[in-house]
Amino acid sequence: MPNPLHTAQDTYTLVRIKPKGTGILIDRVMKQIAEGKRYKLGKMLGVHAANVGNWLYGQKVDARCCVAIEVLTKGKVKAYQLRPDVFPAPNNVFPIHFNAHKGMKFADVA
Repeated sequence: MPNPLHTAQDTYTLVRIKPKGTGILIDRVMKQIAEGKRYKLGKMLGVHAANVGNWLYGQKVDARCCVAIEVLTKGKVKAYQLRPDVFPAPNNVFPIHFNAHKGMKFADVA
């Protein structure tokens, strides 16, 4: 017999929210060095997987983790890309545009 307290209105649909902003970079980092697993990236950085999930969906990345990510990716993702408010960009680099599918592109200024 169905539960009389449970109605069709009580069912929920889980929707995966896509990463935004710097979360796109975190998503790329996870895929490159942690096999796409939050807990593996968290373990490498010394934080919980929940922190990594929060970074994916808009929370600022911890500044100390930005430096660790730069080291782990061998400089492919720079600390100033993750936290421009903490780490200023070098004077000879400025962002041209941001494409959600390809990531951030930079140009050198001579």
